[in-house]
Amino acid sequence: MERLACSKLLQTRCTVEQFIILMIGSFSTVAYINMMFQQPAWPQVLCPDTYYSSLGSLSPVLSAGGGATTQPINCSALFRADTTQLRHASQLKQCKQINTQSNEDFIEATEKCEDFVHKQGYMTKSSSDEEVAFPIAFSILTYENLAQTERLLHAVYQPQNIICIHPDRNSDRKFRDALQAITGCLPDNVFVIEDPVRMRWAEFPILEAELLCMSELLRRNIKWKYFINLTGREFPLRTNKELVQILRAYDGANDIDGSAHSRPLIWTKYSWRSESWMSSVEKSPPPEDFVIHKGSAHIAASRAFVEYAVYNESAQALLQWMKDIRAPDEHYFQTLNHNPQKNIPGAFMGDPGLKVFQTRYKVWQSAGETCSGKWQRFICNLGSGDLYRLQHAKQLFVNKFRSEDDPIAFECMQHWYNQRNNEQSSQINIDFYKQLPWVNKHTHNTHSKLVGGRL
Repeated sequence: MERLACSKLLQTRCTVEQFIILMIGSFSTVAYINMMFQQPAWPQVLCPDTYYSSLGSLSPVLSAGGGATTQPINCSALFRADTTQLRHASQLKQCKQINTQSNEDFIEATEKCEDFVHKQGYMTKSSSDEEVAFPIAFSILTYENLAQTERLLHAVYQPQNIICIHPDRNSDRKFRDALQAITGCLPDNVFVIEDPVRMRWAEFPILEAELLCMSELLRRNIKWKYFINLTGREFPLRTNKELVQILRAYDGANDIDGSAHSRPLIWTKYSWRSESWMSSVEKSPPPEDFVIHKGSAHIAASRAFVEYAVYNESAQALLQWMKDIRAPDEHYFQTLNHNPQKNIPGAFMGDPGLKVFQTRYKVWQSAGETCSGKWQRFICNLGSGDLYRLQHAKQLFVNKFRSEDDPIAFECMQHWYNQRNNEQSSQINIDFYKQLPWVNKHTHNTHSKLVGGRL
């Protein structure tokens, strides 16, 4: 019997191992756990007539009706965890937002592209020669809240960088139309995948979307140096200048998390039909003696590594094998980066258990851990009371914000980032990044055997 009786209905004939893994992947179980950890609702407050400044606002502008103004939010104080400002923000975040940016707003605003680009603050000239000489490629996977996605796009945009956006095919048509309208106002170094896939969490289409962007990024004329994958709910902790300095210090190494032992083996032992539907069919061993690793889906990878992942024959064999495992996006790049015997560009040659992952800052749900925002799939959607965590974080990007849940937190995150960007001076200790384990222990191969002579 191919499909086990222990499906979502959780009927009989489940082994303990199958039951636990299935429950881990069950959305309903996650929702139940989130409910158990849910923080009490904020006390009701009397909200003034509030509004946020129109398209492109960089800080929360709150105004009361009749000309009176409410106490403004001090973003710097929130990053210092000032108790008075935290209390003020916790009350105001309940207040209804008026004139928020809808898909239709973006479509209308982009009818005059020059005005849109100027008002949104997109850079038309590169900041420094150092940054021009080191273009960075990004992918952005998104499906909702275009206003937040657009602010992420604005934050990573530079004339020399190149950005691929993959919207979920299941997302709202107006959302995709508005996204096309935004990129239509920007140069060709920003583009939307024309034929996107229907992305499903923990299934192959997530990885497929990343590979579609990678392939298109490689095809374009810009000879970028490193690739970073993003989602629409994330935001940078490092300015572009700092990213360039850090990635240059990596010297071809990849910041890709992975472990061969601390992973649910059942995810790759059996063939999976969906996120929570595991068949009874055992998979064959991995091709070409690859040792399977699992880790975070977020990566910072050299161009040579991306070429290998997209075009190399051995990589393609591994990719085919992974199409029916659970969460292939958490296994494919991670396995490639931790099999240095294959001479894969930038692969880590040390003990993965000793490697500190720097691509993302995340707050995971665990005993004693707090979240002033909301827990979702065991990750904190950061709120105003979490901003203090980011002040001295060394990671490249933070995951994640939901601006519709706590607009003040996201607006203040932008304010903090733009202040750093405007200062034009690096505030990082580059020696910290030069001494990271994967920088000192990685393969230096910059070429790979390609499929069909591409590249």
